[in-house]
Amino acid sequence: MTLLWYAYAKTLGEKAAWEVAKESGLDLVAVNPSFVVGPLLTSQPTSTLELILSLTKASSLDMDCDTNLFGDQYGDVWRIALLNTKEKLQNEFANWIVLLEKHLLVTSRYPKQVIGFVHIDDVIAAHILAMEETKASGRLICSSAFAHWSDIMKMLKDKYPMYPFESKQGSTEGNDFPHSMDTSKIMQLGFPGFKSIPQMFDDCIQSFQDKGFL
Repeated sequence: MTLLWYAYAKTLGEKAAWEVAKESGLDLVAVNPSFVVGPLLTSQPTSTLELILSLTKASSLDMDCDTNLFGDQYGDVWRIALLNTKEKLQNEFANWIVLLEKHLLVTSRYPKQVIGFVHIDDVIAAHILAMEETKASGRLICSSAFAHWSDIMKMLKDKYPMYPFESKQGSTEGNDFPHSMDTSKIMQLGFPGFKSIPQMFDDCIQSFQDKGFL
């Protein structure tokens, strides 16, 4: 069984946000991005970019608390969950985080997974659109193309042969089924289109180089 704790936590977090919005009469629009890639906007890599950096250098992730491995990616879920006053939800969520820390990435093997990717610039643009477009409502799927991590690794190895890159694939079964996401709703609101996978990874690697991580 694959334990998708992060996806589960995000789902419960969003459900809590919709409950708060309904009770408070808020006009809520949810932007749901896939795996976010692009230039590093902070002094240290976020958890998603930490994964890409570790795969590029073929090294295990630094689990030191200074890297804030879970802070950026889970911070929004914490804020939403804490709005829900049910003590049980809060206690269970804390337990999930502990399990996540034990379950995630003490090895740098790339995931055996087909996944959607999206550029951070597109995620920002989608949030602005959700705030400014009066017709925006409900959930907006924000995702560019899909690819298997093995194809991503081959693309990066061919383009950046100076880096070692991880060559081993993870063994988790059941994560590599082809699938897609329907982005027609956000496109109908006037979204100009998504950046390509090569562009988002080029921007990511370039930012690692510029900030001295590579």
